[in-house]
Amino acid sequence: MDAISLDTTVKTSLALVRAKLEKAIRIATAAEICSGSGRTRKAIEVARGLEEIISDVNTFLNTASIVSRLGKTRPTIPLITIHPQESGKASRCLIAAAI
Repeated sequence: MDAISLDTTVKTSLALVRAKLEKAIRIATAAEICSGSGRTRKAIEVARGLEEIISDVNTFLNTASIVSRLGKTRPTIPLITIHPQESGKASRCLIAAAI
């Protein structure tokens, strides 16, 4: 994975964070409106929709952070290529890493 791929992965992860947070704002606003109108149980039900979003945001932030650190510590990640080899009836794959 080269520097451009790392950069693209970070940008994509952060764009997904933004999109998820925008959705979370809409859900939180709806929950707040329900609560404000005295429908507390409905507000809690609506707010539970935030659980998966928050988990996703955490995952995307961790991805961006890890990939960003990879880019700083190593300019390129070793390339792994798979070379199929035929050996009689069975087929094997050798993995070669360019280190």
